[in-house]
Amino acid sequence: VYMGPKGTWTPCHRDVYCSYSWSANIVGLKLWVLFPSNVSEFLIDGNLEVVYDVSDSKSIHTSKFKKRFPRFPEAVKRARIAIQHPGEAIFVPSGWYHQVTNLTDV
Repeated sequence: VYMGPKGTWTPCHRDVYCSYSWSANIVGLKLWVLFPSNVSEFLIDGNLEVVYDVSDSKSIHTSKFKKRFPRFPEAVKRARIAIQHPGEAIFVPSGWYHQVTNLTDV
């Protein structure tokens, strides 16, 4: 069970052991940004660190970020974005990086 107030989020990550998962939403709205496994390399820098916040428009447009993640724009083009409503379930395929933001208070 994951819950939190409006604006809270989980950083971009993929599930342990590259497993797949289902996430059912009980209350509120959630914004999902999902990246297919074939763009994983575009989200990882030379130190094997993953983009922390794919929705931080201030940092992703800096020259420092662009140098660390030069192919990030390609990942964004292939991203899947969804708003999950109460009563809906979302499937996250194996190896897909994703970030989730709570859009409403619980």
